Amino acid sequence: MSESDSLGAGNMRSATLPIVAALSVTACDVVSGLDDFGVRPGASGAGASGAATTTSAAGGKGGGGGTGATGGGTPAECPLDRFDDGVLDTTLWNVEQSRYAYFLEQASQLYLEVSRTKLPNRFATLTSVDPYPLASCPLALEIFPGSVGDEVDEYFYFTAILDDQNSCGFALSNGILTAGALDGGTFSTVDQAYAASEMRWWRTSAVSSNLRFEVSPDGQSWTIFHETTVHFALDAVHAVIAGGAGTALLAEGGAVTMDNFNAPP
Repeated sequence: MSESDSLGAGNMRSATLPIVAALSVTACDVVSGLDDFGVRPGASGAGASGAATTTSAAGGKGGGGGTGATGGGTPAECPLDRFDDGVLDTTLWNVEQSRYAYFLEQASQLYLEVSRTKLPNRFATLTSVDPYPLASCPLALEIFPGSVGDEVDEYFYFTAILDDQNSCGFALSNGILTAGALDGGTFSTVDQAYAASEMRWWRTSAVSSNLRFEVSPDGQSWTIFHETTVHFALDAVHAVIAGGAGTALLAEGGAVTMDNFNAPP
């Protein structure tokens, strides 16, 4: 594991493709904005290294406690999507995709498909239509083992973004899971080798200006991956699910399966 505070190049032609999607949902902006998270798997920087390992128990949807130091379920008023009606919910999500990278909702799950083609910069993005109330509502998602993010120059992201200087969330690339925040251009991130079964659920939650990033095998018992303090407006961010492949010679494409956006068991 390592903690990184280095700034990415932030353009589509960067040799190191970015980690967090820009707020704009155009295909080019997704790629250009991802570097703003500043994460390069395996990179190191100043500061302490390693992720915390405190475990907390989560309640069910609408359970008492909400977000907080001891975990908690998703409050009933928070946005959620079980991906169980066979159609992307365009009242919740803005969709940016193409024939080479696209989302498909079927069999009560959400699929991200990235074509195996020689074309570079194949990304698809779901961005919340409305600002997401991260100050009071955790962001949680179930991710099944897939093949996007397991190689160099392939990426999968679950993030909350205010602008190109302020964002937070999770990113998977080259078999490394990264979690953390970009706060006014300053980074606080932690990397760890991705273990699909132990990290099946990802969650970002807030207590005041403190952000907690957690993983879980079952959506109930959570392990702290990273914690940090930020200063941007957490109720002004947009939730983003994005992924794809960059340089065609490095990335083969593949698929990711997701379920239960903010709907833990």
